[in-house]
Amino acid sequence: MIITCIGILIPFALRYHLWWLVGSSNSAAGLAQLVQLLALSAVAISAAAYAAKAMLHLHREPLSPEG
Repeated sequence: MIITCIGILIPFALRYHLWWLVGSSNSAAGLAQLVQLLALSAVAISAAAYAAKAMLHLHREPLSPEG
């Protein structure tokens, strides 16, 4: 989650080059397209971070009730 919060700043900063992801251009993009771009980026960053954690086995195993 923290990676997504920090990572979303990158697409926000580079939005002028990424409007094609939501089918718009710099001159035609509005608030709705910005929200779409940031949501798409957040999903992609979250999925990439989760996949990396899963492949590197960074998730802890749940503790057994016995200790």
